[in-house]
Amino acid sequence: MAIFALLLVMIFTALSVRFSSMAVAIKGANYNASNILAAMPIIGIITGSFFGLLNKWTGKGCLYIGIGLLIIANLLVGFSGDNFSMLLIGYVISGIPGSLIFPFIYNSLSLYVSKKRMAFATSLILIGCNLGNFLSPFGMKIAQVVSGTTGLGAPFPVFSIVLVGIGIVFYFQDRVMTKRAAMSETSVK
Repeated sequence: MAIFALLLVMIFTALSVRFSSMAVAIKGANYNASNILAAMPIIGIITGSFFGLLNKWTGKGCLYIGIGLLIIANLLVGFSGDNFSMLLIGYVISGIPGSLIFPFIYNSLSLYVSKKRMAFATSLILIGCNLGNFLSPFGMKIAQVVSGTTGLGAPFPVFSIVLVGIGIVFYFQDRVMTKRAAMSETSVK
């Protein structure tokens, strides 16, 4: 979970940092993206207010919805090229997943960690988040090298592939945990 949090914060930071540069590259040197950047927390607040309801309806699906939206956002930003509308839509969508995924992580810690270790696990996730901020420039550079291009949007399709991999890992982990729970329930009876 801490590594997942690290990767998420790294991706969110990369999106925020690169959005301004990409917007200026499309709109010109006089373009000011600060109003859009300032509106992003509002999107997160609105989405976060629906987390409890969405988590109640979808359970672990909330995590997959968040990952799916982040994949879409990365792909839109990564392939936006000179299309400002596509860049903007991708960036606005990127404001939603954090308000779904991070509460889900903290909310579901009790499934993976005993009460005794909860404070330690929470600390590890916070350390992962802080490292994600710190490592974001390095992550973007690595993703850019992997993509083989120096374009501003180059890291984001790579991040999408990483997120698909993470989603698959979580899916199979959920299946294993469900099977274990069913087996332990059967052995108790």
